[in-house]
Amino acid sequence: MKKLFLLILLSFSLFSCSQEKSEISTIKSDFEKFILNIQNKNIGEAVNCIYPKFFEIVPKEQMRQMLEVTYNNPHLGISINKFNIDEVKNPEKINNEYFTSINYTFDLDLKLNSDELKRKKEILQAGLERKFGPTNVNFENENQIFHINSSKKAIGISKNGKSDWKFIVIENEYKPYLLRVLPEKIINEN
Repeated sequence: MKKLFLLILLSFSLFSCSQEKSEISTIKSDFEKFILNIQNKNIGEAVNCIYPKFFEIVPKEQMRQMLEVTYNNPHLGISINKFNIDEVKNPEKINNEYFTSINYTFDLDLKLNSDELKRKKEILQAGLERKFGPTNVNFENENQIFHINSSKKAIGISKNGKSDWKFIVIENEYKPYLLRVLPEKIINEN
């Protein structure tokens, strides 16, 4: 009887562990799809990966236009390189939705393509260093490119905790707005 109980307990533990790994794998896959759409400048597809409640703060069409202007700007070439998901926390159910924190890193290149931006290089560099930290921003003068190492946090949200994950990237300056659509506990979790 004792052996049967241990066998059942072990089986349950293995099942739970494999289920968590499967959920984490799905979250990673959905998040990689989101970032890949941004990387490839498939802005419409990227916007479809954003948590719908976020559009209560910024309307969907406005968000799409902002991303189009940012990533398809002829004056500033943007490319995301060496993207890596560092950590995905186990989903937690809060108010009938599942939330997870995703910590990730990537290298970002910003190429200055206009004379006006080239003249404002020092101002741009100061702003980038404030945002990303001075050790994470390097300027390659020959090609007029900022190389940036960035660590970010995103929140993944799913109705069932198993599939169809949507995302919001957490920016410190926008946390007060995000509190309108995300639980504070999730935003402030490390």
